[in-house]
Amino acid sequence: MRSQADRGRSLFCFYRLFLVAAAATLLLCDEAAAQGTSCGKLVPGQVDPVTVAAVRSSTNSSIIVDWLPPDRGITGYFYTLSCPSCPTQQLNASDETYTFRGLTAATEYSFSIQAGLRNCRLSPAFHLSRRTGPVHISDVTETSFRARWAASPDVGVEYEVSCAGRVPDTTAVCTGQPSGASVTVTVRPVKTGFPPAPFIHGTALTKLFPIDASLVSFTITETSISLTWAASITEGVLYRVTCRRVSTGTSTSLPPSKYLSASISSLQSGEAYNLSVAVTKQGGFDEVVTWLPIQLTKLFGIDASSAQYSSNETAISVTWQPSSTSGVSYQLTCKRVGSGEVSTASSSTPSGTCGSLQSGQEYELRVAVQKAGGFDDVITALSNQLTNGNRGSCATADWLQFNGFCYLLVKGSNGRNLTAAVSDCQRRDPSAHLLWITSQSEMNWVMDYSARNWRLREDYRAQCQDCRFQGDAAWTGLYRYEADGGKFKWLRDNSSVNVSISWLVGPSRPPMNFGLLFDAQTRLMWRTYQPEARHFHFCKAPVRVQQPETAGTDAADAAQEKTVRTRCPSAAWSPISGRPGASLQMCYTKLYPGSFPQAREECRRWAPNADILPARSLHGLSRFDRRILFLHVCYIANKTGKSDS
Repeated sequence: MRSQADRGRSLFCFYRLFLVAAAATLLLCDEAAAQGTSCGKLVPGQVDPVTVAAVRSSTNSSIIVDWLPPDRGITGYFYTLSCPSCPTQQLNASDETYTFRGLTAATEYSFSIQAGLRNCRLSPAFHLSRRTGPVHISDVTETSFRARWAASPDVGVEYEVSCAGRVPDTTAVCTGQPSGASVTVTVRPVKTGFPPAPFIHGTALTKLFPIDASLVSFTITETSISLTWAASITEGVLYRVTCRRVSTGTSTSLPPSKYLSASISSLQSGEAYNLSVAVTKQGGFDEVVTWLPIQLTKLFGIDASSAQYSSNETAISVTWQPSSTSGVSYQLTCKRVGSGEVSTASSSTPSGTCGSLQSGQEYELRVAVQKAGGFDDVITALSNQLTNGNRGSCATADWLQFNGFCYLLVKGSNGRNLTAAVSDCQRRDPSAHLLWITSQSEMNWVMDYSARNWRLREDYRAQCQDCRFQGDAAWTGLYRYEADGGKFKWLRDNSSVNVSISWLVGPSRPPMNFGLLFDAQTRLMWRTYQPEARHFHFCKAPVRVQQPETAGTDAADAAQEKTVRTRCPSAAWSPISGRPGASLQMCYTKLYPGSFPQAREECRRWAPNADILPARSLHGLSRFDRRILFLHVCYIANKTGKSDS
């Protein structure tokens, strides 16, 4: 192995030769100038070649080359430089120095220099070569890289590599490195029996680990996307989320953050978005980007309170305010209550009509907002509606009507506990129950303090003499079902509450499980209490719908005067078939056994000419129907007022 003294002598000889050549060149230039040569003295019309050039220095990624002009007595030289392996293979320079950049470490590069003058041919090329800096790093992963360096001129040497031990060749693979780390690599040639040479150095930046796309979870609304992810394996990193709208290509990037979650807001409803999470780290590390599955923001539903209704005997039409989402269509669904019969109507405008419906029937209505492209429908429930039969009516004139239902706030000098309140509602109308609410528009109607003028507070304090708890309140059918996790339901059918409840102070703890409406002076509010307390109460019942006149189909009915056929007084009554030609329309009930006055009151609310049928008039009934003699029978007589004998 050569000693340091040998290297010093070699360097001294190089620079001495450089100075001698420079002096000789100056003499040639002076001589050419004295002879008046315009291009060069060697070949007529051609510039003389550069004869002195050297590499001043080199780094891992650059080499600086200096040279002398061909003739110092001539001005205006320019130079054409060539480097086949450089990023720029050919370029021009006006000075006698140039720095080649962007080179690969530990790599041999060849250069050529040609001098030129105006109106002269370029000189022959001067060639030189040099290797870039000590250690070149390649094939980088999160935990490994390859190091490469120039071979030592000495024979029989090995190389001591800091990250790979002793290797025989001029390359080594370093494994088991930390991710996202700056690793200094040192290499030196070694030979047994000789002192080791100085180290050469290089630096490797291992890659960052990305996040795992399969572990990302999303929460999506109409105008925002929130996501969470598991941390990168690389320590000390930051995360940057980018959200790009697919239809327009516009994107939004959040600032890098250490947190494992992010939320992008102010997005467009009903649009597709492409999201990515980039793992970044300061110190020159390349970020690594993970693209996530495309996400769809939700559609806006419609406002149920904006719905307007119209109907006839066989159709229900609805209009509503459009969804806030652009490019949507609508589907109106009408389902007959108590039946699987469904009618639908699709439209690109905020309106729809369900046709071919049954006359005098109640229908559940829903509007679905739809959009092509994989978006989920958003369904809004509307108020139940009735197709026209004859005009519907409530049990008495003091009930209020709304969308096919009747409502009554029962007041008076005596309050009722919850059980008595239920019985009172069903006494007034067997199809009634304590208030239940099925849509937000119905809730808004009930809670409209000024429009309904319930006068709950004023009349409660003025009338109710035996209310045990002065609360300006009225019982409803709301209750907390503890067996189902404390969910609130409606007593009428044990259905779940699907509307917003405005609580006065929040629901009280069990056993205060039953809901009432409290008059807060400017509005009604909900609260819960024990069922034994005495209060006013709210009743609700479907409107009564009469059927249109129908002519008999057999000879006996044709001979009789046309009669008005109606449904029974309520769902608690069942029809009775009489003998052919009978002019009676009859129903019976088990609701009031032994209570003639209550049965007669219910019967007479059915029709002005209805009454309880005497037992002696039942001889025309079938054998089966005679079994109900011990019950109450309500009838409507013919127009002459005569009953069958």
